[in-house]
Amino acid sequence: MEANKKDLSGLFRQKIFDIPIYQRGYDWKGVNFDALWQDINFCIDNNKSLFLGTVILQRNKAGDIDFEENYFVVDGQQRLTTMTILLVAIKRALRERASLYDGETSNQLELKSAMINNNFLNVLNSDGESVRQRLNATKYRKKRIVNALNYICGPTWDGDFPKEKIYINGKERRLTQEFNRFIEVYNDFDNKLNKKNDSNKFDIGKERLTKLYEVLTNAEFVEIVVSSESEALYLFEVVNARGKDLEIADLLKNFFFSQMEDWEVVEKHWNTIIDNAENAGGITRMLKYFYVSRKGGDGSGSRELYDNIKLLVKGNNYLSLLENVNKFSDFYQKIRRGDRNQVFEVLKLDDYGEKSLFQEEINARDMFTSIELLRDCKITQTDPLIFSFFYKFYELCHDNNKLNGTFKKIRKYPITFLASLEHLHYINYGLGNRRANDIEKLYQDIAKELFNSNDVDSFRTALNELYKNLKKLRDDRETFVNNFTKKLYYRRNDTIHKLILYTFDKLERSVNNTTFEKIYSPKAPNDVSQDHWADQNDTKDDEYEVIRNSIINHTNEYLEENSLNKIDNIGNLLPVGHRLNSDLANRKKVFPKSPHSKFKYLEAQAPEYLLQKKFLETYSLKNDEEGNEIHKENFKTWGPEDIDKRAEDLANEIYDVIEKTPINT
Repeated sequence: MEANKKDLSGLFRQKIFDIPIYQRGYDWKGVNFDALWQDINFCIDNNKSLFLGTVILQRNKAGDIDFEENYFVVDGQQRLTTMTILLVAIKRALRERASLYDGETSNQLELKSAMINNNFLNVLNSDGESVRQRLNATKYRKKRIVNALNYICGPTWDGDFPKEKIYINGKERRLTQEFNRFIEVYNDFDNKLNKKNDSNKFDIGKERLTKLYEVLTNAEFVEIVVSSESEALYLFEVVNARGKDLEIADLLKNFFFSQMEDWEVVEKHWNTIIDNAENAGGITRMLKYFYVSRKGGDGSGSRELYDNIKLLVKGNNYLSLLENVNKFSDFYQKIRRGDRNQVFEVLKLDDYGEKSLFQEEINARDMFTSIELLRDCKITQTDPLIFSFFYKFYELCHDNNKLNGTFKKIRKYPITFLASLEHLHYINYGLGNRRANDIEKLYQDIAKELFNSNDVDSFRTALNELYKNLKKLRDDRETFVNNFTKKLYYRRNDTIHKLILYTFDKLERSVNNTTFEKIYSPKAPNDVSQDHWADQNDTKDDEYEVIRNSIINHTNEYLEENSLNKIDNIGNLLPVGHRLNSDLANRKKVFPKSPHSKFKYLEAQAPEYLLQKKFLETYSLKNDEEGNEIHKENFKTWGPEDIDKRAEDLANEIYDVIEKTPINT
C-alpha cells in the first residue's frame, strides 16, 4: 500500500480511472454539490487550499490503455465524478469567456480550457485525438452514467443533452436516463458559473473564474494505492464503515464481493435484491427487516446492522447468506406490492395440498384482506414477523418438502395469525391515534422467537405471547366507537375511503359465508360504491329536502374543525355494487332520490349483500315512546340522529365481530 499527498492535477496525471462493479451508483444530491461550491469559494476568498479527503485506488492490470496507468476507484467515486462534471462546466465557461476577448486574454482562457480537456477529461494519442475519457463513471445497472458522462467529456461537446439516439464509443445509444442522473449537478454548476447581473455581465468574471480553476485543479487529496482486490475491498470497508444508513447496502455488497470468487453470481443476486427493495420501500429498511426476522430488534440499529448481518454467515457459506437476503427481498417486495397469487406464492400457501383450507376461496380472501388492510394502514413493522411466522410454519409442516402430520394440528394458525394483526391495526392504527412504533419491539421479539423455535410447542408459546399482548394493547370499545364515528367520512382521504369499504366488507363477511362480491378491494376500489342514503344533492322531494337540509347544516365543533359534513358520515352510507349503482343512477334521472324512494326500489330487489337487507329491515323501524317497535314510514324521516345511531351501531357491531374472533392457539 502506498500513500501520498497529491493535488488534483497530480492525481489525474497519466492516469485513467474505472469504477469497480461493487461500488454503488453516483448519488450526489444538491446538499453535496452546494457544500463543495461553498468550500471552493471559501478557499478563493481566504487564499486557502481545498482539501477533498482520501482517494483509494487499485491498480488495474487489465486496463485498456497501455501508455497510461489504469486504476479502479475504490473510494472517492462521488468526489471524482463531481469534479469531472464541474470541470466540464468550467471548460465551457472558459471557452465562452474567451470569445469575449481578443489577444493574450483570450488565448490564456482558451489554454486553460484546453488543459482541462487534455489533463482531466480525455486521454489523447500521439496525434492529439481522444481515445477515451479519463474517468469511466459507474456502470452500475440502476444508476449507470458511464456513457452519458463520456459524452459530455468529449472534446467537441457543445452543451446539448440529446433525447434521440447518438453514437458514443462506436455504439448507438439513447442516453436520456443516464443524463437525468447527473444533469441537476451539471446545470447547477453551469448556472452558477454563467449567472449574469442586471447589466448583463457575468457575476463570475474572468479573474474569479481563473481563481476557481486554480483552486480546483490544486485541490489536495491523500492518494492511497493498493495492488490487490482483497486489499482494496478491505480498505473500502474500513473507510466507509461509519454507520451511515445509505452505506449499509454498499458495505454489504462489498462484503459479498470480497468473500466470493464468482462475482457474476454476486452481481446477479444483488441486482435482484436492489430491484425488489427499491420497489417496496428501500434497501436499508429491507436489510433491517431481514435481520429482525431472524434475530429480533437488538443489533438492528444503523451502526451495528452491517456487522451483525455478516455474523449470520455459517462457516464460510457466504452464498447461502446472499441467497437468504435475496429470498427475503422477494418476500419484502411481494408482501408490500404483490397481488394475491404473488403473496400466496411467497408465503408458500400453495404448498399444503390442493384441498387445504388455504385454497378455499373465502379463506384465501380473508387472508389476503389481512395483508391489504396492513398495507392501507401503511404498516410495515409487521413484515419481519409475518416472514418469521410463515418460514417456521412451513418448516414445521414439511419434512424434505413433503407435508407431514403436524399440519393437521396447526393448519388454522395462519388465518388466525393474520387476522390478529389485521384487527389490531384496524382498531389502533387505522382508526385509532396510536403510532405503530409503539408495538415494534413486541413484533421484533416474537419474530425472533418464532424463527428460532425448534418445535410446535415453542412455536405455539411464542404465538400465545403475541396474542396475549395484542388483546392487552387493543383500544377499548368506548375509544374505538368514538374514533369510528368521528373519522369515517366519505372520501375524506384515500385511506379513510378504503377503511369504510373494509368495514362494510368485514360486517358482510360476519353474516355471509358465501363468496359474495368483495366490497373492500384496494386494487380496484371503484367496483363498489358508497351510496349516500340521504343524498348529497337535491332529492326532488320537497318534504324530504327539509330534513336533508337539516343533515347538511348539522354541525358541531369537531365537524367544523375538520371541514366535515354529517351527510358523508358512515352512518349515512350503504355499499352498492356496480349493477345496482347503475340502476339507481338511472332512476335518479327520473324519480325522486330520497331515502323513501330508494327503500321502495331496493325492497323489491334481491339484495346484493345481506348488509343491505339488514339495513332496510333495521332502520325502517323505530320505537315509540312506550318502547314498542313501529314502522318508520319507509325512511321518510331519515335524519341526523338516525345517522349518528347507525354509525354507533356499526362501530359496536364490528367491534363485536373482532372481539369474538378467537386469537389463540
